[in-house]
Amino acid sequence: MPRRKGRTGRRRTRNYLDYEPLATSSESEGHVDTKSLHTKLRRVSERPVSLEHEESFIVLLKWMKKNGFTLKNLRPAVFPGTGRGLLTKAHLRPGDDIISVPSKLLITTHTALNSYVGEAIKKYGFGSEEISPQLILCLFLAYEKRRGNKSFWYPYISSLPASFSTTAFFTDEERQCLPGFLKEKSDIQLNSIKVSYELALLIGAHIEAACKDFAGGLSWEQYLWAWGVVNTRSVYMEQRLHPLLTGVDHYALVPLLDMLNHSVSAKVKAVFSKSTDRYMMQTFDTYRPYDQVFICYGPHDNSKLLLEYGFVLPVNPHNAVTFKEDDFNIIKFQFPESAWKKKRAMMEENDVLCSLCCSADGPSWNLQCVFRILVRDWETRISCGQYLMTEPTEKEKFKMKRLCDMVLKEKLQRIQECLCSIKECEPSYHISMVSTLLEQLEEILIKRNLKRVTFDIG
Repeated sequence: MPRRKGRTGRRRTRNYLDYEPLATSSESEGHVDTKSLHTKLRRVSERPVSLEHEESFIVLLKWMKKNGFTLKNLRPAVFPGTGRGLLTKAHLRPGDDIISVPSKLLITTHTALNSYVGEAIKKYGFGSEEISPQLILCLFLAYEKRRGNKSFWYPYISSLPASFSTTAFFTDEERQCLPGFLKEKSDIQLNSIKVSYELALLIGAHIEAACKDFAGGLSWEQYLWAWGVVNTRSVYMEQRLHPLLTGVDHYALVPLLDMLNHSVSAKVKAVFSKSTDRYMMQTFDTYRPYDQVFICYGPHDNSKLLLEYGFVLPVNPHNAVTFKEDDFNIIKFQFPESAWKKKRAMMEENDVLCSLCCSADGPSWNLQCVFRILVRDWETRISCGQYLMTEPTEKEKFKMKRLCDMVLKEKLQRIQECLCSIKECEPSYHISMVSTLLEQLEEILIKRNLKRVTFDIG
């Protein structure tokens, strides 16, 4: 009797998406080429591992197909370095569509306001000056998750991560390890989430009173999870702002598409097509079969990526060291108080006290302008534009470089102090990301800009 190949008669294969034996017949008999074996082991460790056979994704894809979605080339997988993402099983060329999702499967403020969330807001008269599109989506997601398999969105919600790694999810100890400028932004963000949570509790009380399924109250952990989903996984989709809401409405959650990871070099076009009633994304890159497909979240440095999305890139050309006005205290004593006040007033007048940073290419224009204003004689000022655009003299350039070096070295010292303090923290994934970020900022200051700060007009 011929040997059967399993229940379906198909030959079983490994979950690796392209399998290569670790040893040849000669190697398996004891003649092992160690270098060759290490190379093959490395290749195996670098391969993506399919998620198609995981129950949550089987349920997700069946649900999406049932509601008008057609799965073409993309497949969910786990990739070394980036985690969960999407690969293509076919060649993709510039101009090819990546994915097309029907509007029925999008979660937008329209979805939430047409549910029990919208009913509670309309019935109890909450003012539009208080309710943002993001809050509405968080409320809807949090309560839909509590409904479990009674929810239409259950297959999608079940496929979402259980937690996130943005700074809002850091412990208090981990947050203390953030560099000053990032900790300030993180504190502001966390306080904003807490304020929106207080309003969510008020709206939630009315939702729970009208529906027994939601008895028990909305916990902070449930709301924070929903905020993490909306903040890290929503895509841009411009919509008309509902009269009940305030702010700008451009959030949409798109199942499966929200698994696409970020690359600084990815070129894509995303649009909601009214003619097809679908959210569509098109690539302008080339991919081979089993390559990971990427989108670009924007030209963000690693501090922005960590704050908003919960990851850092090992190499990021947009990285920059950010400066605040306090960073100039190290050189403030070199000027008479009256002169400093006049120069600071001119900085405000020219709006150069924002976007102060130093990247691998050198100081930003605004940072250069600050030093131009500091080294020039107040009495020689002609007009704002002429004052800043006139080429500095060699003597002025020397003074600018000296002041800049002092500020950069002070900043470097603070970053290195942060790196030292991190060593005392309990090791974690969050701490490792902060450490990577700080090391990259340190590298910018040490290896690049401290040695070649220039102040040319351009």
